[in-house]
Amino acid sequence: LAPILDNQTGSVTGGVFVGQRRQVIEYSEGLGELALAAQSLAANIASGLQRRKVFQQALDLQRAGQEVAFAVQIQHSFLPAVLPAVPGWDLAAMLAPARQASGDFYDVIALPDGRVGLLVADVADKGLGAALYMALSRTLIHTFALQPGLRPDQVLAAANRRILEDTSAEQFVTVFYAVLDPVDGRVQYCNAGHNPAGLLTPGCPDGEPHLLYRTGLPLGITDEQPWHSAEIQVQPGQALLLYTDGLTEATDPELQEYGLERALGAACRAGDFSAAGLQQALLADLAAFQQGAAQADDITLLTLVRRAPPTPPPG
Repeated sequence: LAPILDNQTGSVTGGVFVGQRRQVIEYSEGLGELALAAQSLAANIASGLQRRKVFQQALDLQRAGQEVAFAVQIQHSFLPAVLPAVPGWDLAAMLAPARQASGDFYDVIALPDGRVGLLVADVADKGLGAALYMALSRTLIHTFALQPGLRPDQVLAAANRRILEDTSAEQFVTVFYAVLDPVDGRVQYCNAGHNPAGLLTPGCPDGEPHLLYRTGLPLGITDEQPWHSAEIQVQPGQALLLYTDGLTEATDPELQEYGLERALGAACRAGDFSAAGLQQALLADLAAFQQGAAQADDITLLTLVRRAPPTPPPG
């Protein structure tokens, strides 16, 4: 009896039995050769079974990869394909996932009254689970944002109630949601546990940029904490920088964090103080800081600049 052994675990999965019918004469010496042949056959069968197992695993991985790719495709469809044109303003946005699927998201929403909703958010996880939670959160916030008359804090409070009603996942999402009046530059915002946005002036001549700190807890934790809205005004030539912690918590090879201070400094020093110019300046400075270190978290940037009125010609 030659055992068929699993190549990985060494456990017995079967056997090859060779026998000789009992006769008057003694067993022939050829039985020993048959035993060696049985052992060789058992080894070949084990190898074949292992190849079949590996092939099936490869099929499963391919199928899983196709499902992930499809999920990523659906997730990307949630992001704005084209940012709306806002007269007098310059907008740019980007999302760089650390994995195939992302827990970050952003949105730029053309509201019915002519104002513009600005959204950047970050689910406190990574991978497919975070992507599913992101899809739910983004859809709810976008839906309530389109309802007329709701302030940013009311939009997030309504979305939070539905998140708590519709899910039992132990996850949460930090959100910065603002409503821009493009005519006078007023921005009404609610910061639900998110990184503080920065209001920037070229060169930052007045010291540190004005930071828009949190006005409530992240969504998905509790329905007992109220959210509050605050308001600022963006002057001509100023910029508003929204981001996720994948930017500020990025590390170099020595595991030193990039940090908010360096990020804001890079933005203030940008030679091209446009939305795309600020974004490029930040990413270039981040790449120089990281020195090739791997990206550990999703990075999202949403920048908008209020264009300064053209200078009238002399005379």
